Amino acid sequence: MRDGGYYTNWDFSQECVDRYLEAVSCLPVSYIELGYRALPEYGKYKGAYYYLPLSYIESAREKLPADTKLGVMLDVKNCPPEHSAKLLQECQGLIDFVRLAADPRKLNVALELAYSIKRLGFEVGLNLMYLSSDYDKTNVLEEIQNNKGVCDIVSLVDSYGACYPTEVAQAVSLAKHILDVPVGFHGHDNLTLAFANALAALDAGADVVDGTLQGMGRGAGNLRTELIASYLESNLGNVPDFFAAAPALDHFSEMKMVHKWGAQIPYIIAGLNGLPQAPVMEWMSKKRFDMPAIVRALTTLGKDEDVQQQKKSGNVAKPLRDALPKLHDKKVVVVGGGQRLLNTRLE
Repeated sequence: MRDGGYYTNWDFSQECVDRYLEAVSCLPVSYIELGYRALPEYGKYKGAYYYLPLSYIESAREKLPADTKLGVMLDVKNCPPEHSAKLLQECQGLIDFVRLAADPRKLNVALELAYSIKRLGFEVGLNLMYLSSDYDKTNVLEEIQNNKGVCDIVSLVDSYGACYPTEVAQAVSLAKHILDVPVGFHGHDNLTLAFANALAALDAGADVVDGTLQGMGRGAGNLRTELIASYLESNLGNVPDFFAAAPALDHFSEMKMVHKWGAQIPYIIAGLNGLPQAPVMEWMSKKRFDMPAIVRALTTLGKDEDVQQQKKSGNVAKPLRDALPKLHDKKVVVVGGGQRLLNTRLE
């Protein structure tokens, strides 16, 4: 639910949540990450599953099997350690674990928050982001290992959906060699490799892999829970209870038709070039940017700082003077963009 919230602004109907909880209760799923837990921010609206009022957590806990672990994620950027008690104390006895998405370049910030959460008695999962990026993974993993007791599991996150199975296997093997806690893998499906990467992670010794129903998640989406569950259960000679899961899978399939996550061309290009999901996702959601404009921006823009700023600001359209040279001596007000503008003859 948490990763899928990037498409719904963390608004989910009660029907959707009930079907989801029923489905995961019948599938071989051990950990459920329900959403974020955060303090309200003035002037910013996000749905209930970004803030997770206590009643929502209580309701989910009642509907899940007793042996299924329930957890939330905290946004490290917006949660200083002194806020952890305010956010989590009332959740004691209801949730089992808290996950943190850690930037490897700012690991100390996440570790400080992790310590404050451990003192409250929760399991802590550290999601180490940007697996495809060029950072010293050995040093980062050794720093985590040197802070023993700070986390209970470390998951390697292919944030940009840019990794290949060999890279995932090497990274998981390295983590297993250095760490004395379980290692997980969280994939994105930009290159339609989320399943292959999950299998590579498991073969290399990963203890946990993340998935979402119908792959609903940021950008191109994630590993499909129903796919990896089928694979793992078939290896044990079992058949997952898809009859019970069918209503939820149908519901999420309908949501996919609306929100259109998946390995579309812009996400493929982003994955091949190791580019962030967020700006592409924003462009795709805006009607003023058509597909050719987004593809052109992704294939022609470089990776320097100025370009990254352009991407963040959404400045992806072709410069108007390049497209319509006749306007060089005219005053123009552009109301809308995209292919319609380029197809319009202006005298």
